[in-house]
Amino acid sequence: MNEFKDIKFGPEEITEDTENERKNLLLTAKGLSMEELRNVQAKLGYSVELKEGGNEENDLRDFLEGIISKDNTATELARIKNAVALAKKETKKEKE
Repeated sequence: MNEFKDIKFGPEEITEDTENERKNLLLTAKGLSMEELRNVQAKLGYSVELKEGGNEENDLRDFLEGIISKDNTATELARIKNAVALAKKETKKEKE
């Protein structure tokens, strides 16, 4: 007879690893160029409302830092991390 482990459904626990990943992503986001910020936003599929008379780069950076800072699961943080990595890679290729 097979024994089944309990399957947990619902929100993931926020672990120390998740918090460390969040901190690393925030540091990475601070170092992104304007092109990289635009690429990340496009890859994540979000639209960013730019403040009238504001600085587009600051608005994009604030947006990215905001979605990283909220209580995301490890899965969502991995999705953001992948989008950042792809954006950096593509921007680097465009410059060459």
